[in-house]
Amino acid sequence: MNFTARLAGVAAALCLSFGTVAADNGTQPITDQDQCHSCDMWITKYPGPKAEIVTKSGHVYKFCSTKCMTCTLLRRGESDKIAGIWVNDMVGNDWEHPDATFIDAKTAWYVQGSSRKATMGKSLASFSTEEAAVAFRKEFGGTLYRWNDLTKEILGCKVPKKPTVPME
Repeated sequence: MNFTARLAGVAAALCLSFGTVAADNGTQPITDQDQCHSCDMWITKYPGPKAEIVTKSGHVYKFCSTKCMTCTLLRRGESDKIAGIWVNDMVGNDWEHPDATFIDAKTAWYVQGSSRKATMGKSLASFSTEEAAVAFRKEFGGTLYRWNDLTKEILGCKVPKKPTVPME
């Protein structure tokens, strides 16, 4: 059974177990008009998981990839203005066009350096379950991490070409 089929089974089991709940976490759908807060790339033009930061004032900052968002936070440090950090849950999600299924970035499981490409090369794939992350890593390679383990060195964060706009 391939990775996509295994993830679809995991997603179906989770929906049966927990029901489908739409949490009001402040995230917004990513559209064709959205550009990355950090690098200005058109978000939907590229594959792989996306990310959003929601501030306490309700402003939403959208990112072309989980890696771009995480590198931005690692360079700047977390602000006391941030209400939530969200990443796509790739469990049962379409790699080419992920939907607006977001999970708390701090509780996610990550696979860094797989053969699946994202916006700027190697992806930082995000999953709600360890089981899904391990299955993805078995099929596409990479290394398994948790949020607190991620560093600029692990991700290969580069200095941005433009100054990062402060979050409000």
